[in-house]
Amino acid sequence: MAMPFNVIFTEGERSKDVTACFVTENLQNAPAIQLIENMPLQLTFSGDQGKLYADFLTERVKGVMQDAGGPYVVSRSAPYVLYAYGHSQQYPLIAGDYIVVIVTVEATYYAKLHVAPKRMSVQQFEAMRETLINRVGELALIRTTKIATTPTNEWLTLLYEVAQHPLTAVEKGYVTSSRGGRKDGKVKRLQRQKPYRSTQLIQTTRITYDTPENRLVKHWLQQYTIQQPNEKVTQAIYHFLRLPWVQQVNAPSDAFIPRTFFSAGRYGALYAALVQQTRIKTHTAQLQFRRTDELYELWGFITLASLTASLGYTMIEEVKTKEALTYTFKKDKLTIYMVYDEVITRDPAKSTTKTPLYTLQNNRPDCRIDLWREGRYGGSLVIDFKYRHRDAIWQEEILADVTKAVPSTMLQLEAYGRNFRTAIQEVTDAHIALQPIHEVWALYPLTWEKPEDNEKNAFNIRLMHLSPNTSAAHIAEQLEAIYQRATLG
Repeated sequence: MAMPFNVIFTEGERSKDVTACFVTENLQNAPAIQLIENMPLQLTFSGDQGKLYADFLTERVKGVMQDAGGPYVVSRSAPYVLYAYGHSQQYPLIAGDYIVVIVTVEATYYAKLHVAPKRMSVQQFEAMRETLINRVGELALIRTTKIATTPTNEWLTLLYEVAQHPLTAVEKGYVTSSRGGRKDGKVKRLQRQKPYRSTQLIQTTRITYDTPENRLVKHWLQQYTIQQPNEKVTQAIYHFLRLPWVQQVNAPSDAFIPRTFFSAGRYGALYAALVQQTRIKTHTAQLQFRRTDELYELWGFITLASLTASLGYTMIEEVKTKEALTYTFKKDKLTIYMVYDEVITRDPAKSTTKTPLYTLQNNRPDCRIDLWREGRYGGSLVIDFKYRHRDAIWQEEILADVTKAVPSTMLQLEAYGRNFRTAIQEVTDAHIALQPIHEVWALYPLTWEKPEDNEKNAFNIRLMHLSPNTSAAHIAEQLEAIYQRATLG
C-alpha cells in the first residue's frame, strides 16, 4: 500500500526507512525496523499532514505534543532528535518491540520497531530477564502510565446505527437441478458443453453481510475493545460483536480500506469517530521492564549473591521490598551483609551497623558488601555494574596526560575507595578504620571483545567482566579472596 508520508529513523549515520505499514494493529508477524539501544537517534516524519504517536516520545523531545491519543509529533521537514550523546538524557526506548501509529485524514497506519540490546546478545538478554523475574519479580519492572481513549455517547450512537442498518451484498451461488432456473453466462457455457445431462447448474443468489466494510469494522472493534478500561464501552462492543449478522462476517483478507469509509454515511462517520474524533482521555497504569542498564545492575547483584552461596556461605536473611533488597550470609566466624542500591549517609552521626559508612559525594554505589567477623566490622567491598564497554569505564592513557580531563566514571570509582569512612570506631579495628574499603569493583558485560586481565590497578580498583550465560568463576575467586581477608582480620 502506498503511504502518503515518510518515516525515517536515523541511528548514528545509518538511515532506516519505515517501508512496511499496516492498517491493523495485529503486527505479531510483521517485519520490524531494527534499532540498537543507546545509539544516537533521530526521527523524520514528513509528507501529508498527520500525527505520529509513539509511547517513547517524551517531553525531552522538542516538538512533542499531547492529545487524547497520547504523545505525538506532526509531519515536518526537520528531524526530531530522540537521543544524542552528551546531553544528560536517558535513551527513550528499552529493548523490545514498539508500535508506531500514524494517523492521517484517510487512514490510520501501524508500523513495528524492534530495539535490540547493545552490550549483550538477545539470548543473554532474555536469560537475564528470566532470572530477574524468577528471583525478584516486580523489582525488575517499573510502573508507567499509558493514555487510553474512550469514545463518547456520540460514538456509541454511530455503532448502534451500523448494527441496525448494516451494509449487505448479493452473493451468487450455483446448485444442480433437474428443473429450470436462472442462468448466467457461466451456466450457459456449461450447458453448451454438456447439453444432454439430466441435471444442470442453475444460479442462486442470497444476501450476505460478509462485505469488506463489515469485515474491517468487526476487526477494528475486536482490537479496540482489548484496550478499553471503560465498562460501558466494552459492553456495547461485545453486544455488537455477538449480533447474528456480525457472527457471519469473516476476518479481513487484505489491508485495503473501501471508499465507503470516506463517505458521509454511517460507516464514514463511524470510521472518523473511531480513528480520530470524539474521544475521552483516560490514564491506565501498566508494568514494563526497566531499562537494560538497570536490569544489568540488579542481575549483577543477584549473581554476586548466588556466587556467595556457591562458595559455601548460608543465606540467613533476605529482605526484598520496593525500598530495599539485601541478603545476609554466614559461614563460621564471618557474616556477609549485601546491600543493593542504598544511599550512604553524609552525616557520621547517622552511621550504624547496618550502614557503617559515610561520605560527602558519590554516595550510592550499586552494591555494597559489608563484612563482619564475630561482631566486629571487617570492612566493605564496593561494586558498580557498568552496562558499557570497558574503555568507557577506565582509560589508562588519561593517567599519562595531566592536561586531559578525567572522565566522571573514573572519578566516581576512585571516590568510592578514597572518600568512604566509618564512624563505628568502637567495633572496628584500627587498620579497617583507616581504610574501610577493601577494593572497588567495576563489572561490565562482554560482547565480541576478548576478556582482559582482572588485576587491581594502582587506585585499588578492579575491572572484571560479568555476562549472562558465561562463566563467573573469576568473580567467585576474587569474592572468596575478600571474604578470607576479612575472616583472618
